[in-house]
Amino acid sequence: MRWVALALFVAAGCAKAPAPRYRDSLATVVTHPTGKNGYEDFVRAAKLTNSPAFRRRLQLCATTTGPQANTLRRALVSDYGAVFKDIQDGLSKPVMYTIAKPTAMTLFPELSEFKAIAKLMIVKAEVEFAEGQQDAAASTLAQVLDFARVVRPTNGVVHYLVAISMESLGCSAVANHLGELSVRGAKSLEAAADRSLHESGLQSVIETEFTMLDRSLAAIADRMRGFTPQDRARSTEEEDLAAKSWGAGASSAQGGFSTVSRQKYREAADAAESLLSRPESEWSAAIGSSPTEYLDVNSAESMAIDKAGLSVPSAGGTVLVELKHRARMRILRLICRVIVYRGEHKKLPPALASVADGPTRFDPITGRDFRYEVFPDHFELYTGGTGVTGRIDLANRKVKVAIKAAQ
Repeated sequence: MRWVALALFVAAGCAKAPAPRYRDSLATVVTHPTGKNGYEDFVRAAKLTNSPAFRRRLQLCATTTGPQANTLRRALVSDYGAVFKDIQDGLSKPVMYTIAKPTAMTLFPELSEFKAIAKLMIVKAEVEFAEGQQDAAASTLAQVLDFARVVRPTNGVVHYLVAISMESLGCSAVANHLGELSVRGAKSLEAAADRSLHESGLQSVIETEFTMLDRSLAAIADRMRGFTPQDRARSTEEEDLAAKSWGAGASSAQGGFSTVSRQKYREAADAAESLLSRPESEWSAAIGSSPTEYLDVNSAESMAIDKAGLSVPSAGGTVLVELKHRARMRILRLICRVIVYRGEHKKLPPALASVADGPTRFDPITGRDFRYEVFPDHFELYTGGTGVTGRIDLANRKVKVAIKAAQ
């Protein structure tokens, strides 16, 4: 199975024609604002964070510990208050991608900023937790999940994977503070998990990805003519900046990428869409019995696109990402219900049946209920997964929910 890094996929896919400077290219994302599309508000927020100074301060907040940490975080949140207003405004409107006919060579400079904004929102939540505003912090983290949810289906697979990466950041932040959540805060996050579960749109994402590839065939052919080995060795500032644009979230986005021809990509897209249309309980069996059928495509024809310097995300690989995403949202929903039960009864529920009906506590990956284990000082709620997925927790680590404070 071939797993190709997103950064490599993108760097090769930059157009040979002179490109706008990366920092100016955000202006090309929204050329005719309507005031009715939430994506426009998100891009406006992206313009506010699109500076080296912001990135340095964000990184400093992530690496500073001790008493000074919250001072730095509070100052960053205060200075970028307009960003939060833009995100709230965007979430209150329908959200649609703003470029009518994107192609496989279209740059998405806003995506790296969207991920940075998700990190900024998490910084805001950390400040709120530190200052005893648990309900406000939970609401902010719910907004992170909502931000990821509405970005996820707006375009092709790259948007989807960056949004999943944003969601992963939000889930990790939630996992760090589960022991501090109030009943109200837990209900806010449960509602966000519910919204995310009911608004997937992955089938349309895969179809959009194929459409972008289809629109790009002529350009791909043009690039193949006159292609030389030296072309692949060239690296310009614009290409590097564009690669950063596409590479947003590559380190934590969980997905495989492969080069494929139009025919093979169509076959992969059809296979993935067919699997997604079947009951979710069948997904893990299909992936587990034949992972290469859904996770990657290898073909001699794929070399045509590869030689043109353009790679395309594997449609089938996103099925595994979707499987893990849904598992995490179900786990978050159940953990929140356990926290609500604990707050109302001053003890943990004896079993998941005390807080959830059969369908809600059912784990489609294993065909059994999610695992709920109580220990003297914490509880764990997760799925054992399959040989392909492994154990899945709310975050990319074993999550232990502290319970001492409630007993």
